[in-house]
Amino acid sequence: MREALPKLKPGGLLYVDNTDEPTISGSCRADLIAHATHAGGVLEFFPDFSPCTPHATEGVLWRSPQP
Repeated sequence: MREALPKLKPGGLLYVDNTDEPTISGSCRADLIAHATHAGGVLEFFPDFSPCTPHATEGVLWRSPQP
């Protein structure tokens, strides 16, 4: 996550899946929210069912700000 954020172009999109899991994705969620709060842009949360799991999962999409 920390390597990807600086490489994202203005107006670019970054999606992180399974951010509700208390693993690496969960810490990525916190990093992404902190970065988006500082840098601006739009965060969207997508809770939904996956065809592979019997429970709902969450993904987060960040749209980086335009210049």
